[in-house]
Amino acid sequence: MDPLVIVSRAVDLARKKGARGVEALIVEETNLSLSGIDGNTAVTEQKANLSIQITLFREGGRCATKKIKPSSLEAIPGLLPDAIQSVMNAAADAPEDPRAGPCEPLDVTPAGLGLYDRRHKYIDMEGRLAILSENARACGKLDPRIKVEGINYKETEQKRSMATSRGLSLHEHSTTFRASCSARIEGNDTVLTHGVESRQFAHVASLPLGAQLGHQLLRMHKRTELPTKDLPCVIDGPIICQILRSLSAAFVAETVRSGKSFLSKTPDLPLAGELLHLVDAPTAPGGLHSRIFDDHGVIPVPVVLIKEGRPNAMLYDLHTARVDEVRPTGHQLQGLTKPSNLTIRPGTRSRNAMHMALENYLAIQRLHGFNAMHTKGLVSTKTGRIRCVADVCVYKDREAVGTAEVPLEIHVRDLLAPIIELAGDQSRSCGVDGCSVLLEHLPG
Repeated sequence: MDPLVIVSRAVDLARKKGARGVEALIVEETNLSLSGIDGNTAVTEQKANLSIQITLFREGGRCATKKIKPSSLEAIPGLLPDAIQSVMNAAADAPEDPRAGPCEPLDVTPAGLGLYDRRHKYIDMEGRLAILSENARACGKLDPRIKVEGINYKETEQKRSMATSRGLSLHEHSTTFRASCSARIEGNDTVLTHGVESRQFAHVASLPLGAQLGHQLLRMHKRTELPTKDLPCVIDGPIICQILRSLSAAFVAETVRSGKSFLSKTPDLPLAGELLHLVDAPTAPGGLHSRIFDDHGVIPVPVVLIKEGRPNAMLYDLHTARVDEVRPTGHQLQGLTKPSNLTIRPGTRSRNAMHMALENYLAIQRLHGFNAMHTKGLVSTKTGRIRCVADVCVYKDREAVGTAEVPLEIHVRDLLAPIIELAGDQSRSCGVDGCSVLLEHLPG
């Protein structure tokens, strides 16, 4: 049964029952998970999830939402009358809100985003298991002291179908593939994990996760002291991606307006060196967080969050956008306004060329032990501070001599202020297209 037909029926039925506005969203999701140390010990788990979410608006903007989880698409039409009546009753007791209501059609729906891997239905179990076995083998063979703790693979196929009383009818089909490998050095309890996520299976299958993890373990195993002299410091691409992913939560308009973001009190202060330019790009082709529409049917648009080191714009949900009389940015999913794909404007020299121009320098290769109470992880959304431990690799005459553990307690502004160069080649990590950056010195 066509889900677009079902959500259109839900809209029509709700209007007949007196609803002034309607949003109906069906989400179909199938997950396949594999885990183990090699292909022979893989554990397979497959789950299917189906839900329909109905939001109704009555006179005065009173609204209510209900989500039901039917057994199949065919079962939904029989559940709609009671579900809609239940939401209508709940909306009758809701407070009035003159700004509430479905989104009006805004833009042409984006196409060609590459959200669905067309080879998905041809991927066999042998190919999936090869990711487990080959990465485990590649990690372990680098050194007999390396012990692979586990490797995991997960793929998700999702279909989203939506209709509203404003005439919107939208459909999205996507795939997401994830793989991660965990290992440690024998005699050391510290377990490191490397992972990759992508819309395309080939990207996950081809990335040498195990070898990358093994090399990092060996670098970190050799400990050294941090030099007393200030040296240039490189923040590797995956680390800067991790920092900016966490920082981006502070740019949600509702969070800023309510005083829960550190940007609420100091919106005009520079956040970083003027070379840093950060864009939220929800329609980037092949992006991990790309989408055609958000959960209210808003077509997403790119937002320049940081321009030349300074905060530039915010992410708006539909309601907050109406309060500020601006266009919503299309970032609301599962009841939360979430940043999407982030992209750093790169520099000109490659990462290797940047490293070769240095002789004695430091490189931040891992951040860990950060405060779990920070709602978005590494950077506190409310204070902008980072409290963690940095694994800093010390290079002498361009050779890695060991890694030092450095406690890092610093405001994100002070960490990013001494940026003097960005590498020209980008890599994707945690949904951020980032690059290595060069600092004048290790802050703190």
